[in-house]
Amino acid sequence: MKKFLTIMAISVTQILTAQSLTQDPALEVITLQNGMRVAFMKNTEPPKRVSMRLLVKRGSMHETDAERGLAHFLEHMAFNGTKHYPDGKMVEYFQRLGMGFGADTNAHTSFNETVYKLDMPNSSEKLMSDGMLLLRDYCDGMLLSQNQIDRERGVIVAEMKSRDTNDYRRTVKEIAHYFKGSKFADRMPIGLESIVKNADRETFVNFYKATYRPENTVLVVVGDTNSKQIFELAKKYFSDFQGDKNITLRKDEFGKLEKSTTSKNIINGDVPNLDAMYHSDANAPKSFAAITLSRELPKEDTIDVRIEEYRMRAILGAITARYLRVAETPNSPLTSGSATEFDFSKFCRTIIFSAESPVSKSSEALIENFRQILDSATITNAELATSKKKIIDGIESEIASKTTQQSRALANAIVASFSDEYVFTSPETDLEIAKKAFDSFTAEDAIKLLKEKFTGANLKVFVSDTAKEFSQAELDKIVNSALLSAKTSLREPSFFEPSALEFSNFEGIGKVKSENTIADLKINSYEFDNGVRLNIKQTDFRKDEVRMIVSFGNGVLDLPKDKPEYYSAIYALLSGGTKFQSAAEISAAQYSMKMSVTPIISGNEFRLVCGSTKKDFLPMIRLAATMIADAGFRQDGEDSFKKFGEAFYRDFETNPNAQMMFSTFKLFGKDLAKIPGKLEDFEKIKMSDVATWLQPILKNSYMEISIVGDISTQDAFDAIAKTFGTLTKRTSTKAEPFASLIPEPPSSKIKLFYITENEPRSIALKLWQSCGRQDVKEMRVANVLSNVLDDILRKDIREAQGKVYSPFAFNNSSVWIKNFGVLAAGSVVAPEYNEEILSLTQKCADKVPINITDDEFERAKAPLLKEVEANLRKNAYWLDAVLNLSQAKPVNIELARTISSGYEGVSIDDVKNYAKKILTKKPYEISIEPKTIDKRTQSAKKD
Repeated sequence: MKKFLTIMAISVTQILTAQSLTQDPALEVITLQNGMRVAFMKNTEPPKRVSMRLLVKRGSMHETDAERGLAHFLEHMAFNGTKHYPDGKMVEYFQRLGMGFGADTNAHTSFNETVYKLDMPNSSEKLMSDGMLLLRDYCDGMLLSQNQIDRERGVIVAEMKSRDTNDYRRTVKEIAHYFKGSKFADRMPIGLESIVKNADRETFVNFYKATYRPENTVLVVVGDTNSKQIFELAKKYFSDFQGDKNITLRKDEFGKLEKSTTSKNIINGDVPNLDAMYHSDANAPKSFAAITLSRELPKEDTIDVRIEEYRMRAILGAITARYLRVAETPNSPLTSGSATEFDFSKFCRTIIFSAESPVSKSSEALIENFRQILDSATITNAELATSKKKIIDGIESEIASKTTQQSRALANAIVASFSDEYVFTSPETDLEIAKKAFDSFTAEDAIKLLKEKFTGANLKVFVSDTAKEFSQAELDKIVNSALLSAKTSLREPSFFEPSALEFSNFEGIGKVKSENTIADLKINSYEFDNGVRLNIKQTDFRKDEVRMIVSFGNGVLDLPKDKPEYYSAIYALLSGGTKFQSAAEISAAQYSMKMSVTPIISGNEFRLVCGSTKKDFLPMIRLAATMIADAGFRQDGEDSFKKFGEAFYRDFETNPNAQMMFSTFKLFGKDLAKIPGKLEDFEKIKMSDVATWLQPILKNSYMEISIVGDISTQDAFDAIAKTFGTLTKRTSTKAEPFASLIPEPPSSKIKLFYITENEPRSIALKLWQSCGRQDVKEMRVANVLSNVLDDILRKDIREAQGKVYSPFAFNNSSVWIKNFGVLAAGSVVAPEYNEEILSLTQKCADKVPINITDDEFERAKAPLLKEVEANLRKNAYWLDAVLNLSQAKPVNIELARTISSGYEGVSIDDVKNYAKKILTKKPYEISIEPKTIDKRTQSAKKD
């Protein structure tokens, strides 16, 4: 899909009279004599920083059968020794400069590209030169020593196993089916284990020389520097990159798109050719069905091509709005659905109608896909206008925010344009093309265009559910039955008529009881007469972005006794709608807006997490306030509530990562350890039960609202005063019962199990009790210590042992349990290595109190200081870490005031002493292991 990002304007006349698209003039591009291109765009957010990308336009699709996985393997080898950065030196060198491994030095490999990424902590010429030198080494200076190849094999096999999930296997099948005739499914970037384990060095070298060539390579630099410096450095470092001319260049050979032999059109009522595939997934949290059609890509990216793309986006956007309306309708079998168009890896352009339903109801999802295709002939001008507005508003928001776009995001978008070979245009250009596309474009035109796309289309049907495999004859029967059912159950167009949001009648304006200005942090705080608290920080970090949290109640501590399933019941605030509108009506009305209001439970609070543009700020505030003042808990939302619960608990049962999210609760025993409960108990909860529990909390509990972003303090205050400020009287102080939560002492190993058929993953965790967020100095020391441990795990387990892909360590100081936190270390690991990795993790931790070198300390601390510096220019940091509940927890303000000096003041002795204090104590040990089960027979055994 096209990326609609960038910086500068271009005249309307130039745009619309040109035969082809004009590149954004803010993007400067030169071509070196060797054919390599260098692209630069000046961008000042974040200030004095630069993002570099080296794009090699070759990936797994350019491998031979004997090389499957080598493109990805080469990406790994780039971090294991190059001409100027020998084995182990590169990561450590850049850590000393403040760049975290994985966060600021990273890479990825896909079907048709390999991209190396450096996000530099400053724009000094020295650092620019160092970055260029490293990227130059990647071009032809990887050492590819036999020792390093052999050591890395185990890491990649571990990565294979960690990624070998049901979702991944389904994706492979989808690619094979949708793009039949190509070789994509046989070239998944991760490769084959047999080749990863056995490929010799000569094979690596040959692939390297055949693919890493200057004509395939693009250097992209975005940031707070200038083109003169970048182009001079690029010429200095890359001009002598020639490539081996004796080795044949690998060409783009993707295979051929399967052609249709019919002229039938399903929208006209014809019975088309339907090529169906079924995927059995006993542990899926939901069922899935999709119908796709693919066509060859246009030969050139032109204005006419973009015009058609925008028109298709508007059409499919209108259909997606219909899916959302259906999903929220009472007794609907759908949980979600959409219609989209995307470009697949320079191979084809694909339209996909897809839907999810509860397990065992994939036939209903398939029926809905057919129904939406058939119903597309009834799209109205009102629906199309709503979809057009959503697109235009989105582009206008990009224009408003372009001066504060992050360099990382811009660099990635520019890389994508070079990789997929489309023109990188400015949002002003995009806006003019979109307006031209939509001018006089009617619903009649839209239906005609969509029918053209479906005429003679070779439709691919894909279904995934928990049932065992069907024969092809059985599946074809199911598909034909679904099509017939859809034809006989079409909806009236009036069902999809757009609606407008309705809000509570907020009378009067809330009066302020007290106010406070925190001048050094530019924060304004208020308390209204009704007890509602408000914190506002106006920022210019990201133009046209506003974020808000409405914090109320006591979260986990408000759960009814012996009813841990109420943890998931907060979703009823969405599915239950309001007293004025159902969830379906709200979803339809909200579709054209760029704003969201999402309820979650977080520690000792409930939250409405909200975000919007300036244009949609007021309706966002009013909707959030209406959800508090007049929550509907409508009976017609109970079905959606139940569908959410089923998917949530099935995912919890079958996903080790979901289990890990709740594993810390197990340290407390009793009621807390039971969260989130069980599906069978969740199913007993009625919407009326949730209303009885939550209504008093919504009405009376402590409430603190925090707003951060591109909105004036006065506008934000006025909006809250006219809504939340008028609510009924609330508790004016926040209770702190979390002080009574005391973890049980570490004893035997805690074993948790997730249900699977054949996923080869477990998670091995060690947890040492650290400190709460109230202990500011200790928390910062613990965060530095976790970085030290994280790096030791990388060296001693990932690199030395080669049995895990990404070991990790982090400190999590609780914001809601007093004096409690955990320093965690762990790995996703093959079950047979679980005990061994736990033992190795302990050995790594045992090393730390004995000896932390000055270098290890500096390499742990420097990236943290740079992260702190970056966070100070992010709305998310100020909202989540500082403003939220800052009146109830003044420590947030202290943390913000001292965050830079506090981390700078952490010494190596502080870290050594803290390591001796906590890492020498017995840790908690948690293993999350697979339990094989066929849910169709409900038989299980431990792996």
